[in-house]
Amino acid sequence: MPDFYFNQFSISAFSQFLLSTLIAVFFVISRKRHTRGWYRLLFFLLISSFFLTGFLASSLLDFWAKFLIPIRYVLLGGAILLFNQYAYHYPRLNFVREMKVMGITGTAVLVVFAAVLTFRMVTYQHYIPEEQIAYNLLILTGFAWAVVLLVRQAMVPVTDRNPLNFWSLAYHRRLIRTLLKSLAGGRDESLEPFRDLILLAGIVLLGSVPTLLNVLFHASLISEQTNLYFSNAAWLLFLFSFILAYFKLSPEPSTISRKIIVVSMVTILVVLSTVGSATMSKLSEIYDFTRRAPDMKTIDLIPLVNGGYRIATGPPLWKTPGKQRLLLTDAGADTVSLPFSFPFFGENYRQIWVSANGMVSFREAIRSYLVFEFYRPTPKLAILFKDLNPEQGGSVLLHQSDSLVSVTWLGVPDFGRRTSNSFQVLFFPDGRIRMSYIGLSPVLPGYIGADPGTGGEGFPVNFSSGVSVTTPPGRAFFEDFYQEHRNYIHQGSSVFIIMIVASTLLVILVFPSFFRLTVVRPIRILLHGVRQVNAGNLDVRVPVREDDEIGYLTRSFNQMIESVRKAKEEEVLLLQKEKEEQLLQMDLRRKSEELEFARRLQFDMLPESLAIHPSVLIDAGMRTAAEVGGDYYDVIHIDKNRWCLAIGDATGHGVGAGLVVGMLKMALINSIRSYNIDLPMEKLVKNLNLALRESIRNRGIGMGLTLMVLDLDRNRVEMCSTGMPFPFYYNAKKDTFTVLELTGPPLGMIPDFELSTLSFQLNPGDVLIATSDGFTERTNPDDVMWFEEKRFDHAAERITRTWLQPAMITRAMFDACDSFAAGRDHDDDMTVFVLRYLGKLD
Repeated sequence: MPDFYFNQFSISAFSQFLLSTLIAVFFVISRKRHTRGWYRLLFFLLISSFFLTGFLASSLLDFWAKFLIPIRYVLLGGAILLFNQYAYHYPRLNFVREMKVMGITGTAVLVVFAAVLTFRMVTYQHYIPEEQIAYNLLILTGFAWAVVLLVRQAMVPVTDRNPLNFWSLAYHRRLIRTLLKSLAGGRDESLEPFRDLILLAGIVLLGSVPTLLNVLFHASLISEQTNLYFSNAAWLLFLFSFILAYFKLSPEPSTISRKIIVVSMVTILVVLSTVGSATMSKLSEIYDFTRRAPDMKTIDLIPLVNGGYRIATGPPLWKTPGKQRLLLTDAGADTVSLPFSFPFFGENYRQIWVSANGMVSFREAIRSYLVFEFYRPTPKLAILFKDLNPEQGGSVLLHQSDSLVSVTWLGVPDFGRRTSNSFQVLFFPDGRIRMSYIGLSPVLPGYIGADPGTGGEGFPVNFSSGVSVTTPPGRAFFEDFYQEHRNYIHQGSSVFIIMIVASTLLVILVFPSFFRLTVVRPIRILLHGVRQVNAGNLDVRVPVREDDEIGYLTRSFNQMIESVRKAKEEEVLLLQKEKEEQLLQMDLRRKSEELEFARRLQFDMLPESLAIHPSVLIDAGMRTAAEVGGDYYDVIHIDKNRWCLAIGDATGHGVGAGLVVGMLKMALINSIRSYNIDLPMEKLVKNLNLALRESIRNRGIGMGLTLMVLDLDRNRVEMCSTGMPFPFYYNAKKDTFTVLELTGPPLGMIPDFELSTLSFQLNPGDVLIATSDGFTERTNPDDVMWFEEKRFDHAAERITRTWLQPAMITRAMFDACDSFAAGRDHDDDMTVFVLRYLGKLD
């Protein structure tokens, strides 16, 4: 029996192999040599090897196909890894993370492949659903990463001025907007790289279609025949699209004749392979092997004394199947113990192995459907040995008695097809065997016969002839329907493969001379002028020799050079102006980001919460005159029931004032942590004054500060104020509102000074209010300040008596100040700090 047959799948696989090999040769003969070119060459060599193994796996008679099929997927995985990491590496991005992910994915692919191959070799299974689905999903992951890389590359020019995270929603909104703009036909030149790379991403998605179809097929959504047909067509379209995209995107120079030859060759290969595959697939479906198979017949194998068998064929004798169902999976086998000793080719057996694929063996299980299993040297009986799958439908039933054992395949479909096969075998104690067939599918031919396990050439038998035949002693005999089918398809497929090779040679040998005379020569003259212009010679003029499309193109080229000369000076000026604007925008963006960071830092220095104790209510508010203010308030816990409360105002506002506030906060916290504020308040404030003087050389910068130490164990508060508006005190017990005239210069201005402090007992309902000079010095449209004629003091008293609650007082203070200003904006930071004592709680 020949070992090599062409079939409908060989046509597509051969076309794909030939096309990818020619592409690889094209890269070899390219004049330019660079690293990415060699990677691209290696990529297509891997793809070519992938298709070659597919061609061999579909054409070899099964034994080596078992090993070639998994190897081709490893080649595909390597090609995808190479494509992702090197083939179209954009110079402005560093895909370290993607390369690591693809490396991990590749390792997982190899691990799964090793597991699949090992499992196949051990169990003789040709199809393992879970592992194969996992493997195909890993391949799809590789394709998905390739699309992610290309999309990121495409978005680089679009997001240059406003970088976005790829995983953010804003990034993908911009991607969709740019894609819609590109599809709308916008003439913006900045969209060209985006269009090119998105085109390539689409081509990669097209290349993932075959693997996606494999996943869908293994999920039993489409048939095997449909899956293979569309997979081959998708791969050819993928390679065809890749060639077109390469000519469009590649920076390497290429001639028109080369493009026309390659595109013509690819078109012919695609058409011939698609038509050939479709034609041979249809012929394969039309072919009906049951014309020769013993359908609706019974075959009796009667043993002879000399070790041979007499074969008799008659009408179907069907025995009612047994009720015991054998739970066989695809490529599965089950052991059956016989109730009697059964003689087979002169040897007695008490045990058989029933295979899902229509085989009964006597020494070991035969699980695979592949042809080489039929020639394994072990005793076996092929009732109808073909690729069956009881998991898809039907059942295998067993009946045993002292007088016979029957095994019935009832309605079992061919693998991956919606067909039905019903046949039966009966074993009698005297060694007779009866095989009955009452309904066979016309597709997927197989084998019928018996083998003593001695190996060697089998005796051919025609079971359908109806003629009684005696087989040689101790020799295998069978009828091979599979070979006839392969010969039938081989003859038609060979014609198409010869046509593909001949067409390719015709395109390569004849087309170049034709296009060189009619197209290439005039274009080369024009190309010479283009090269001179590229070298900087704008005085070149190309002679117009033909009044055709090329002549029109030449005249347009000459007019374009004249326009370029005039526009060059304007372009230089415009580029210079755009560069200056870009530098200005970058400087403004940098300053804005710095100010925003300083503003967030300033607000981070404020206390996170003002809820210090159930007996005290505190609220505070601050408005800055610029992005960064110079006001400050704080609540610092000293010990169990003591707190330090502070409100400050640095000289001026802006970033400098914010830095002074930060230095004061650190000095104050450090003093409290060091001394637990057991120092006298006057000593503490003077230490802060010296710390600021030593930190700031400019003596014109200082810091006003109102400081309060609240002791809830004694219900007392001790206060001082330097360079700040006088605080207010409302005594709820006496119902009096007092301005606390605490004096002192701003900290950091002079080395030593006298400081007034105040200590008093707090009563339930008492309120303390401290503000910055942004309130007192705010002016209205008449340039009148709020503190003049005690307007500020009266407003504070009125608000305190009206509201009493700190939060309401804070809001009312800002509202009253805005009302006084009558729409005039504040030019200084405004801060208010309000404390209300509730008294000791039971």
